Amino acid sequence: GTLSSNTSSVLKLQAPTTLTSSNPVSFGAVSFEGNVLTLGSSSTHLKITDTPLSLGGIPLETGPGSLTLSGALSLSNQGKINSSGGSITLESGGSVAGGSTLSLPNTTLVLQSPLSIASSTLKTSNTTFTTNSNALTLSGSNLYIEGTQDLSGVVPDSTSVLRLTGDTTLSSNALSVYSLELEDHALTLHNSMGGLSVSQAVLLNASSEQINSGAADLSLSGGITVSSGTLASSGGTVSSSSLTGSGAGILNFQGGTLSLPNGASLASGATFTTSSTTIELGGNLDVSNTWASSNTNLSLTADAKLSSTAAVEAATLETNGNDFELSSGTTDLTLANAFTLSSGTLSTKGGDLIFKGRADISSGATLESVTGGKLEFRQGGTNAGTIN
Repeated sequence: GTLSSNTSSVLKLQAPTTLTSSNPVSFGAVSFEGNVLTLGSSSTHLKITDTPLSLGGIPLETGPGSLTLSGALSLSNQGKINSSGGSITLESGGSVAGGSTLSLPNTTLVLQSPLSIASSTLKTSNTTFTTNSNALTLSGSNLYIEGTQDLSGVVPDSTSVLRLTGDTTLSSNALSVYSLELEDHALTLHNSMGGLSVSQAVLLNASSEQINSGAADLSLSGGITVSSGTLASSGGTVSSSSLTGSGAGILNFQGGTLSLPNGASLASGATFTTSSTTIELGGNLDVSNTWASSNTNLSLTADAKLSSTAAVEAATLETNGNDFELSSGTTDLTLANAFTLSSGTLSTKGGDLIFKGRADISSGATLESVTGGKLEFRQGGTNAGTIN
């Protein structure tokens, strides 16, 4: 049959109802009466034109259909909108609060006014956000992602959690979250992404868990532990307040900058690879026998120490006025390119320090071997400072 309605009509549910239509259906309002409304097909488009839509404690199952709201959306008290396709258009924006859920896999969300999500959940998977420069903000909320997901226009605050429900390739403007939960999945940042910042410590402890930041920036102010799985980068800057690798953890940096203001600890069994990478280092870098280095540049941001049980090589070392120490008899370091010690102290504690290129020690600088080992100058150099 044919259903005719207009903006003065009210849809009142007396039982759980499935609405299916091949043409858009408009109502001024919907009275749910505690019942669930389901849109039954991808051709079903429900338009609510007058009153705001308030859902508290019950779901609206839009499924593959579409929903347009002229009034504001209000989800509260664990209310839900569950969509699996089509579009949801919010002409007056709205709010999602009180443990509610807005689930939008394979759906287009169109905002004509701001939408705020507080203490609730936004679920995305291949979701398209058309915000029209309107704010879509999350506070104290969970942001679930999977698939190929562009979160441009979505703004979580520093109390929100980013949680993977499947392997994800993520693009966005700069994104900051409280914590990152991989849940046995892989996260890849698109090269053009504005960067991801995570406040709390990140843990990779399953072989399927990966973070590949590509050429995007990744900031881990709570640090990261990789006991299994992979942390990788091919450019940009990865900065971490602490870095721990153990077990079968893989840390692979193929370009860009690795910033370690408080050093790092890599235990035997882990794999630490750097190629054409600059390591900005402060504190202790303990690599055991894990470090495979190719054309790696060391640049000190504070006094630092290197500890290793296998010989390592760096292309350059810039101490920047800080002290640097090879802290054990098994820590042998080769510098491939020319080296200048302008100030501060470079010392060894029994390990070998080999200069493949020219080495110049400036006035006021000290190069010393405290408890044995050797200093080898293959291309000579100059000394205006002190060599012990």
